[in-house]
Amino acid sequence: MKNREPARNRAGVLLAFLAVVIVVASVIGTLAATGRFALSHTPGARPGVLDHVLRIDTVRSADLYCPSAPSFSPDGSQFAVLGTGIACNDPTAVLPSQGRHKLVVYNVQTGDVRHVIQLDQFFQPNISGACTDISVRAVQFTGLGWSPDGDHFGVLFAAFDSSDALFTNDQECSGLLSLSIGSGTAAFINGDAGFFDAPTGIYAGYPVWDLYHLSSMTPQSVAPSLVYGWTQNGIPQSVIPLDGQPLGQLPIRSGPNYPVGDPQSDSTYTLWQPGIVAGPEVFAGGTASPSDDDVFVTQFPSWTPNGQYATMIVDGVTLAPPATQTAIAPTPTSSTAVPQMPLPASMAEVPARDPALVAVQGQVGVNGWAMTAWNDKGTVLASIDCNDAAHARLELRETQAAMLIGSMPLGFSGADTGCSVFNSSVTIGDYPNPNLSLQWAPDGSHLLLSDQLSNTVTLWHVAPSPLAS
Repeated sequence: MKNREPARNRAGVLLAFLAVVIVVASVIGTLAATGRFALSHTPGARPGVLDHVLRIDTVRSADLYCPSAPSFSPDGSQFAVLGTGIACNDPTAVLPSQGRHKLVVYNVQTGDVRHVIQLDQFFQPNISGACTDISVRAVQFTGLGWSPDGDHFGVLFAAFDSSDALFTNDQECSGLLSLSIGSGTAAFINGDAGFFDAPTGIYAGYPVWDLYHLSSMTPQSVAPSLVYGWTQNGIPQSVIPLDGQPLGQLPIRSGPNYPVGDPQSDSTYTLWQPGIVAGPEVFAGGTASPSDDDVFVTQFPSWTPNGQYATMIVDGVTLAPPATQTAIAPTPTSSTAVPQMPLPASMAEVPARDPALVAVQGQVGVNGWAMTAWNDKGTVLASIDCNDAAHARLELRETQAAMLIGSMPLGFSGADTGCSVFNSSVTIGDYPNPNLSLQWAPDGSHLLLSDQLSNTVTLWHVAPSPLAS
């Protein structure tokens, strides 16, 4: 009996040790899937207002490859991304199959998965789905963002009866899925979904979807404008239209002292949404008239504040080159190098919105481009120079004086091209599909970057700056 007590104690110690090991392993696994990093340990960092980073491995956390179309919920507490269940460069990634395509919703503070909605269930034969009684062999998606009440997420789809080549005569059905975040169910609006708006051609307009009556209007090619809004009967409206003539000064509502606006909740908003700033040689071989001007182009979803109507807006303007840039006669560039995205039929020359945008113009030069995104207040411009993926950085500038208030190396792996290759496909029919996508939270407290090639989503917390208040 006396010898049993030490043995019992040893067993207790062993069990306690194993419990600690299990807890530690669990913590390590969680950190591996949702990597939490202190910015002070990042080589080459000048974090400034960037005071915390959360890097999420979407494969480990949700079996999600190629995260794309990221979007914050209206209250900023969650974000959603679309993706595939296998590597998206796998030829079978377009095939509808259980777990092949999904929408994943994450918690902004913790990086934990909140919801997973399988999209392929809506394209199975013999169910009341998006393509009833049609054999679907390939499907493509892009996001239309959250409804203003945060209850639904819009997903545009195009389904085909062939997986080899996606041509107009292969398209069987298309339209909009309105996904209920809470229940995982979907309402369908069949019709044109803009898939064959050629990325290198002229933007012909997207339909306007009526989410209340589950119907759609014919594609609306909204006149280029500095400020947009909605009519009472659900038609996108050019509030400050551009007539193609050069503009010497920006109106107050589209200038540096006015918010850029949120097209997914505000009644009016400016064209200064997440987009691309490109040098004059980049789009010289496209539809825009060649000049020595830089170009700003953007494509973004827009919803009426009550959530009844939604559409996709494409806009662009030319920007006078910075004073440091020598005027040049642009020459066409390779179609594989040009960002593949819809362009408006014409672009008027306007002044840059703010000194921060001028600074980014100076970075890209005559044949480069950069990703840009303003916070809703328009006080901070985030940008990534796409010219050199190996040394790519996220930079934040205060807009009034272009002062750099945060800078972080992105640390792409050798195989990750960052945004130096804009689109994963150069086919004529394809949703614009950038490897990287940069988005602000509605309140400006977080900045999100999705990266398809690395299967990651990175969230930076952005502290308030007295320079950008």
